[in-house]
Amino acid sequence: MGMMLLKGDEAPAEVIRLAYGMEMGLGEFYTIMAESTNDSEMAAMLSKLAGFEEKHKLRLLELYRTLISRLSTKRHLKVISTRR
Repeated sequence: MGMMLLKGDEAPAEVIRLAYGMEMGLGEFYTIMAESTNDSEMAAMLSKLAGFEEKHKLRLLELYRTLISRLSTKRHLKVISTRR
């Protein structure tokens, strides 16, 4: 599904943003489905899956922040080195 959204030349940050959106969509899907079923076992399973997606989103956000921080540091160091 998500692979069709990639061309292969995306920057890592773009891939992380896409993955985050996919996790968000799945989480919303599981939550809506859990709320719409009368089967308590199914609702519990769907809620658990929604929770997994939330954890995935947090991990992706962490990866994104780390990536942006590293890119920012590299840019800063490059600016410093060109001033010398």
